[in-house]
Amino acid sequence: MKYILLLSILALEGCAGLHSMPPTNYSSASDDFTYRVFFDQYGDPYPSSPSAEMPKQKTFGRNTAFSIRTHMKDTNQPYDDVTIAKHYVELVTSISNRLTENSKLVFLIHGYNNSYSEANSSFEYIKNYLKSKSDTDFVFLEVYWDGLFKGRFSSPLPFAYWFDSLTYSNIAGQVGLRKLINRLPDNTDLTVITHSRGAGVIFSAISDPVYDQHIVVPEYEAYTGENLSSLNIVSIAPAVGNGHPLEDLSEVLGERAKVFIGFNENDPALQKSKVGSGPFGDTSLGTSNKFYLNAEKLANAEHLILQRVIYNNYNRHGVRGYIDAEPKTDCLFWAAKLTANKPKNCDLQH
Repeated sequence: MKYILLLSILALEGCAGLHSMPPTNYSSASDDFTYRVFFDQYGDPYPSSPSAEMPKQKTFGRNTAFSIRTHMKDTNQPYDDVTIAKHYVELVTSISNRLTENSKLVFLIHGYNNSYSEANSSFEYIKNYLKSKSDTDFVFLEVYWDGLFKGRFSSPLPFAYWFDSLTYSNIAGQVGLRKLINRLPDNTDLTVITHSRGAGVIFSAISDPVYDQHIVVPEYEAYTGENLSSLNIVSIAPAVGNGHPLEDLSEVLGERAKVFIGFNENDPALQKSKVGSGPFGDTSLGTSNKFYLNAEKLANAEHLILQRVIYNNYNRHGVRGYIDAEPKTDCLFWAAKLTANKPKNCDLQH
């Protein structure tokens, strides 16, 4: 009986995703032009390492939010609002000191069901691709968020914790990333590249998302955007929909901003919208033609903000496949002013 009970507990825990956590020394990038920030499920940033002891990655997961504040308290490490504020200042100062007149600041945000190592690998792939296509001096900020991921003993279908990740991505953006963007220096030219649910992080950073009534959102700041001279967002296969009111884009972003969508009706991970956006979480922006056209009409009411390229022959969701679909992806990157040469048959506008 004891063995049956133990197996039952393990089976239940194995259905949950694992918390994505940064390893020791995660703050130390392999080059001098990459910085990293990692938000927990309450939107709080992990402290820099190796000065702080990181939590250990577990083998079995539970669908409960992980708090870096609690971890730091339990391990007798200093961490409070003061240390958090200092962390933001140090990170923004480091980025600002690296920027020159000829450099470009690019934020990279991963999608749902990514471990730290998986997200890091995708970031490296994107960075290497951009550097191979441009002579620009890029300064990158890799943005990590704990959206849970499938581990060795997790449910074979990560859909079990997809709903939690909808919330965590929004909070990471609205609470954590917004605070960081608000602290960037005046006249910052910012470009953001997202994949999948990473779109929810940046959209929540610039405009308040819609939550279910039972969700309690931690304290957050208002977004102003007054410190940005321009904002270009490239969202590849965005897993977002009616939870992010796109009619707000025109008012919030104004004519200094553009949003470029990598749209794919054949992306299998975005097909939840065709089953029903209510029970499965809306992902229509990246895959539903009707939804996108309506969003485009709303977003572009006053300024040309929302545009897209359409991928026709890619039937998977992985970001590397999208990057390798060169003509379409090069069009997105050119439109966002990351590369200089406009690809043939690219209909987007700067």
